[in-house]
Amino acid sequence: MLSTYFGDVTSGRLLRLPFIGYLILLQVVMFALVMGGAASLGIAENLVGGNLQDAQAMLGEKFGIPAMIVIAIVMALYLFADLNLKAKRIRDMGLPGWWTLLAVIVISIVVTIVINIAFGSDPETSNRISSIFTAIAFLALLFIPSDTFSGNSE
Repeated sequence: MLSTYFGDVTSGRLLRLPFIGYLILLQVVMFALVMGGAASLGIAENLVGGNLQDAQAMLGEKFGIPAMIVIAIVMALYLFADLNLKAKRIRDMGLPGWWTLLAVIVISIVVTIVINIAFGSDPETSNRISSIFTAIAFLALLFIPSDTFSGNSE
């Protein structure tokens, strides 16, 4: 399973159903980690008598830098696994995985900048356009069949 998330970086492929399954599993694992962090903050709050600021200060003093490093590593692993799954799915559709993914990210950034310029940096409009663009990209990954762009008909 870890090889699906972190292996076959340049040549792996992923069909539609396994793609959605692995993506949901990745989201569930991240949700569990975030909830675990929130629960540890709640436990620390109870230990210091119910004051959230004291709990945050205590955790910051005891675990500050190491916790930030662990959080950064976990976030980097999550981002890589997510992008690797998407690159494999894009490769399965018949396109070059990482280059297409990079092009989609660049186009998304350009669209966001253009929308910000056009609408005067309205965060609500920018977030809506970004969400729409992300949803379209996700639906394309989910519904475009394998080998659509490669010319190989099976």
